[in-house]
Amino acid sequence: MWTYIHEKECNIDINKLWDLYSKVENWKLWDKEIEAISLEGEFTAGTKGVMTMEGQEPMNFTLTVVEEKKCFIDETVIEPLNVTIVVGHFIEQKTNDRFFIRHSVIIKGENADMVAEQIGESFTVDIPNSMVELIKLSRKG
Repeated sequence: MWTYIHEKECNIDINKLWDLYSKVENWKLWDKEIEAISLEGEFTAGTKGVMTMEGQEPMNFTLTVVEEKKCFIDETVIEPLNVTIVVGHFIEQKTNDRFFIRHSVIIKGENADMVAEQIGESFTVDIPNSMVELIKLSRKG
């Protein structure tokens, strides 16, 4: 198993942040690597979607956990490689408007180490920039 975590403490409007998370059409506003994204239903656990990252083939994903204004996790199974990529987005409230945001990527499965060596860095390199954008868009005011 391979794990990447990026986290930041910030002042934000939780409603703005959750709107950016829960409406996938907004993901392109804070993650510039996304070319296209869609969900086959509501933003709830079990809903499937398709995401195309810049220069990549479309990837199917499933929302496995959704807790409003707390977290969501999506998983992409890559069967030919025997791996699952788990992407987590977590929000922890510190004070009224101070929050701790954490994004994580876990690559697990039979070939996790090999796949992580090949794509881990390229898959996660833009997460810090995406988080900066997400925070800017979520500020109060």
